[in-house]
Amino acid sequence: MLSAQEYEAARQSLEAARAELQRAEQALERSRTGSVQVSRADIAAAEAAVALAEERLRNTVIRAPFAGILTERLIDLGQRVRPGEPLFTLIDISRVKIRSHVPSSAVGLLREGQQALLSVDTYPGQEFPGRLAHIGKAGDVQNRTFPIEVLFENPQAATPLLPGMFARIRIVVEHFPRAIFLPVELLQQAEGEGYFVYTADQTRNRAVKRHVVLGPSLEEGYIIRQGLQAGDLLIVEGYDLVSDGTPISIQNLQAAASRE
Repeated sequence: MLSAQEYEAARQSLEAARAELQRAEQALERSRTGSVQVSRADIAAAEAAVALAEERLRNTVIRAPFAGILTERLIDLGQRVRPGEPLFTLIDISRVKIRSHVPSSAVGLLREGQQALLSVDTYPGQEFPGRLAHIGKAGDVQNRTFPIEVLFENPQAATPLLPGMFARIRIVVEHFPRAIFLPVELLQQAEGEGYFVYTADQTRNRAVKRHVVLGPSLEEGYIIRQGLQAGDLLIVEGYDLVSDGTPISIQNLQAAASRE
């Protein structure tokens, strides 16, 4: 290994030899041919020394395999190192990967490529868009979870995502425009029938049993895929006391809730 000072000394020796050759050539006379030949030999030796010095100096420069941020230095100036010994820790945060787990009950809703939104406590109110990159094929039997990986581009210089930040991830599994949402307490279930609710028939003043198909759970209820339409009147009090066709007195009208 060659220091920068040793390289500079070799370079100066080459310059001195070149200057000596120039002086010899300017004073060249037929009788001094031998002196010029000696000067040329000195030049060749100096050039070889500089070439060797340059090669050794290049070997002292460590180039990173990618552009990134230096987070840790593992050696000191002047320290000898062995081949393969770690010198620095370098990270590339132009794209970040989040590893997490999801309940086994939800893994069936996930697809690689789905949109994800990331929020961190460091930047309240801000969300970073990303995508679901990988879903593990083997779950954790004890915790009943599956591993996932989510990728996020990280170009914001003012609000960079950094390793070690506490993050929350929302994955958009499906979009339901004008969806019907029901609180879980309004849903009833009978063996062999699935889920159902009771609606109010204003024309006949009767309770009507409506079977529904559930979508994803959301907060304290479910999206309704089939069985209800916006504007249907639900029986929200006393629904456990009626059956299909029971006479009712309709009060406090409230339409089924819909969400964008």
